[in-house]
Amino acid sequence: MFHFLQASSSRRYSFPLILLIICILSFGLLIPWLGFYWDDLPFVWMMNFLRPTDLILLDNNRPLSGLLYLLLFPLLRNSVTRWQLFNLANRYLLGLSAWWSFSSIFRNHRKETEWIALLLVLYPGFELQFISVNSSRHMLALVLMLTSYGLTARAAKRSSRYCWPTVIALMCSGASMLMSDYFYVLELTRPLILLYLFRETEGSISKSIKRVFATWGPYLLLLAAIMVWRFFLIDQLYYPIGFGTPDGLGGVRTIQPPLPSIVDDLVNVGVNGWLQSFHFPDFASVGKRIGLLELGVTGAVIILTAMYFGATSMATNGEAGGSSRRWLFPIGLILLGLLSMVLGGLPAWEARLPIEIFGLQSRLTLPMMMGVSFTLVGVLGLLRPRVLAILCIALAIGLASGKAIENAAEFRIDYEIQRSFFWQLHWRVPSLPEGTVILTNELPLQYETDNSLTAVVNWLYNPEQLSHELEYLMYDIGLRLGHRLPALVPGQVLTDVYRKFSTGRELIFHGTTSQALVISYDYPSCLRVIQPIYDGHMTGLSPAVVEAFDLSDPDLIQPESDPLTPALLEIYGPEPEPDWCYYYQQADLARQFGDWAAVGQWADKALALPGSPAHASEYVVFIEALGREGEFSQALELTQRVLERDQALDRMLCDAWDKIDAVATYNASDHQQVENAWSIADCK
Repeated sequence: MFHFLQASSSRRYSFPLILLIICILSFGLLIPWLGFYWDDLPFVWMMNFLRPTDLILLDNNRPLSGLLYLLLFPLLRNSVTRWQLFNLANRYLLGLSAWWSFSSIFRNHRKETEWIALLLVLYPGFELQFISVNSSRHMLALVLMLTSYGLTARAAKRSSRYCWPTVIALMCSGASMLMSDYFYVLELTRPLILLYLFRETEGSISKSIKRVFATWGPYLLLLAAIMVWRFFLIDQLYYPIGFGTPDGLGGVRTIQPPLPSIVDDLVNVGVNGWLQSFHFPDFASVGKRIGLLELGVTGAVIILTAMYFGATSMATNGEAGGSSRRWLFPIGLILLGLLSMVLGGLPAWEARLPIEIFGLQSRLTLPMMMGVSFTLVGVLGLLRPRVLAILCIALAIGLASGKAIENAAEFRIDYEIQRSFFWQLHWRVPSLPEGTVILTNELPLQYETDNSLTAVVNWLYNPEQLSHELEYLMYDIGLRLGHRLPALVPGQVLTDVYRKFSTGRELIFHGTTSQALVISYDYPSCLRVIQPIYDGHMTGLSPAVVEAFDLSDPDLIQPESDPLTPALLEIYGPEPEPDWCYYYQQADLARQFGDWAAVGQWADKALALPGSPAHASEYVVFIEALGREGEFSQALELTQRVLERDQALDRMLCDAWDKIDAVATYNASDHQQVENAWSIADCK
C-alpha cells in the first residue's frame, strides 16, 4: 500500500482520488438514513407546485438559486437520497476547485494546496452539509467563487487580461454572488492573490500594484454593480444594511461591529471549530454502532492521509532560498487567512447575526472556511521537522472525518424524530378544515422550526396547493408570541406572509385563534392533541402550551383522511410498524369521537406490547376505557403504575375515575375497586 501511494503521489491527479475517498467516508456512509431538514422542506414542497416563473424568482436577492432548483428538480424530484448525493458531489467539487485554483496560485507549494483543500472540505464548524437542498446552492456558489480565483490566476499568466479565462472567471464570480449572498465580501481577497502572483514578475512593488488594480478592475466593477442592485434596487432585504453617520442619525444603521465580538468569533470559528472534533465518540448519544463507525473512519482517514503525504519527498516544497525566505510563505498565508476570515464574517457582524460552530447558525462559517484553512496550513507550515506537520494534518483531517460521521448521526436522529412527528400527526389528526392554525410547544427538533413544518402540514392536508392561499399554519408559541402571534386570546386575527416572490405572488395565511388546535410533542413521549375536557390536570406541559390550552379545539379534527401523496411517502417512507404511540393515537382519536369499544380494542393491543410509555399519562385513556368495559382490576393496576411513576398525575386519574363512575354499572366488588382507585389517587 505504501509503495503504491509513493508511486502515485507524484502523479498530478492522485489527489482527487484521495479526496474522493475521504469525502465518501466522511459524508456518504449514512446518506440512506437521512432526510430533509429546515428549509429543505419548504423548498421541496414549493418545487412541487410553484409556477416556473415563481420558482426562478424564489429568492429575489439570490435569483440564480431559484434557477438552480428549476433545473435540478426534474432530475432529483422528492428523493432524499438524490439530493444528499448531489450535495456530496458539491462537497467534493469544493475540494477539487480549491485544489485546482490554489495550485494555480501557489504554484511552488503543491502539498500546502492539498492541505488547504482537505481542511476546507472537512472543516467541522460547518454542520449543515446534510441540509442538502438549502446548503447545495451555497456550497455550489463557493465552488464557483474558488474556481474564479483559479481562472484569474490562469489569466494573469497571459498577456491579455481580456482572454477567455478572465471572461469565464467573471461569469463564475457573478454566478456565485447571484446564487448566494454569503460570498460578496470574499471578492476583496482577489487583489491580494493577484499581488502574490505579480510579486516576482514585476520589477517593483508600484508596478505590481498597478497591474493588480488593472487586472482586478472588471471584478471590482462587477462587485459594485451587484452591491448596488442588491442593496438599493430590490426590496427583499432580510438583514438590510446602511451607511450613515457614526451615531446612526436619521434612522440609518452604520457598520460598527464591536471589536470584542469579532475577536471572540474569530477564535471560536478558527480554533474551537477545529477543537470540537478532538474528542472520543459519545456512545451514549450516537449509539454503539455509530460510535464504532466514527472510530473506524477516523483511524482509516488518519492512516490514509499520513501515508499519502508521508510517501512524498520530505524535502521542503516551498520557495528556493535561505531559511529566512522559507518562512515567508506560511507567514503570508496566515495573514491572508486572518484577513479572509474577517472579510467572511463582516456580513454576519453587520447584521448582528450570531456566528456559531454548531446548529443552524453554523451556516455563517461558510464564507470564513477558506480563511480558516489558510491560517491553519500557514501555522502547520512553520512546524519543523516536516514530518510533524504531516502527522498534525493527518490527525486533524482524520478527526474531522469522524466528526462528520457524528454530525450525520445527529441528523439521522433528528430525522427519526421528525418522521415520528409526521406519522403521529397523520394518525391522530387525519384531516383539518382550511384556515386552521396549529399551536405547539418548542419541538424536540434541532434542525426544523415551525416554518419548516408549516410546509409539511400543508402538504399533508392540502396536497394540491393550487391557490396562493396558505390553508394551514404552524406556530411555535414561545417563538412567535408577541409579534406574528400577537396574543393568545380567542378571535385574534392572524395574517402571515409565508413566502413572497418577485413576481408579486404571495403565499399567505389568513385565520384566527378561534380556529386553532394546540398540540404538545416532547419526544420520546407521544404527540398529544390538547383536549381541555381530558387534559386539565396533565403534567409536564410546557408553559407555552399551558398558556394556549383553552384555545385548542379538537372538534376541528375530522376522522377521515385522503391517501398520502407519493411525495410524502418518498420523504418519510412507508408507514411504520404499529408501536405504542400508534395505538395511543388511534385510541385517543376514538376517545374524542366517543367510540369506547374501539378504545378498548386499541388498549388490548397497546398493553400487550413490552415496555411502557415514555410519559405515564398515556395510560389514562386506556384506564378509562378498561373501566367503562368493566375491567376494573386491570384499570386499578394501571392506576397504581401511573402513580408510581408520577404522583402529580393524581388529579388526572381522579378525573378519569369520576367519568368511569358516572357511566359504569358494577357490583359491590367492582365498587370496592373504584373506591380503592379513588383512595390511592387521594381523590376524596
